[in-house]
Amino acid sequence: MGNQNQKHITHNEALRMLDALVQLSVLDRDLSAPPDAPADGARYIVADGASGAWAGWEGSVAAYQDGAWIEFVPLAGWLSWLEDESKLLCYDGAGWSDFISTSLGAALAGGSFDRIGVNATADATNRLALSSSASLFNHAGNGHQIKVNKAAAGDTNSLLFQTNWSGRAEMGCAGNDDFSIKVSDGSSWYNGLVVKKDSGAVYMPNHLRLGADTADNELNFYEEGLWSPTLVDLSGGAATLLANYGVYTKIGALVYISFRLVSNDTSSLSGQLAIGGLPFLRKSFTGVPNRAVALPGFWSGLTIPGTTLNGFMQDTNKIRLMSGDASGADTYVTDAYITGNITMYMTATYMAE
Repeated sequence: MGNQNQKHITHNEALRMLDALVQLSVLDRDLSAPPDAPADGARYIVADGASGAWAGWEGSVAAYQDGAWIEFVPLAGWLSWLEDESKLLCYDGAGWSDFISTSLGAALAGGSFDRIGVNATADATNRLALSSSASLFNHAGNGHQIKVNKAAAGDTNSLLFQTNWSGRAEMGCAGNDDFSIKVSDGSSWYNGLVVKKDSGAVYMPNHLRLGADTADNELNFYEEGLWSPTLVDLSGGAATLLANYGVYTKIGALVYISFRLVSNDTSSLSGQLAIGGLPFLRKSFTGVPNRAVALPGFWSGLTIPGTTLNGFMQDTNKIRLMSGDASGADTYVTDAYITGNITMYMTATYMAE
């Protein structure tokens, strides 16, 4: 019976412990001596240098219950809310520390983080780091934009593609406000496409290849312009012209020309006649006839021996005039066939250097 009568003492102590420690909250962690008039149930984390009733209790929880102070020695993993600082503390077995760091707490409160690593380590340069097989940026009901902003035109905002941390491709505004796509072999960079910011014009500094990746399939030039045709012979003589006007289009090495020519004086011409002043020199092909197809739409002032007037580029800088007949025979057109001032409208196509 005597032992049974004492059971209420252990039970009451357990209730006091539960009252003090369940959902633990302390008023302060900076006091080393008990306050003068504590309220019943008040709890503190005892600071270093404890004295008075708290002597030797550094780091313990001191609870004022039923007019006396009781020490509760914390175990690793205890959590406590710190009322005067409005933060959660954690006991790690050696001391109390903030469960959430000051910087993280501020970030959580303000919605801003200094850096974030997702399965990766973020650093001062790569403040957002992600290691994953894929990443998803989804819409929230409508469209979705990824915005990459830079401070000034001379800076870079781009997407960089790497192989083992070495750049291999990049697209964006690199060092200026033109949009470019470029690639690298690991040591040098090559621009494949550039879109000019002021006009939207697109150009390819290293040319376009169609079909096979060879120089023969390279479309490396496009130009339109004007040129001034001349009527000459092979020895340097030139007719005086009343009018001459020509246009050309060059795509890669292929040149298409058309022109109008009206002579005023042909007395200086002698021998074979040709059209000079071409906008581009003819390309040389080993073992292949180096000829242009020249087809006049109209001519006058010439009485040719055949039925057609055409031309070919035996020379690199002029089209020699020839006359052909139904049998396929060609005859050079010379000054002997001139009957008056010559008027000629002609088109031609040839391969240029």
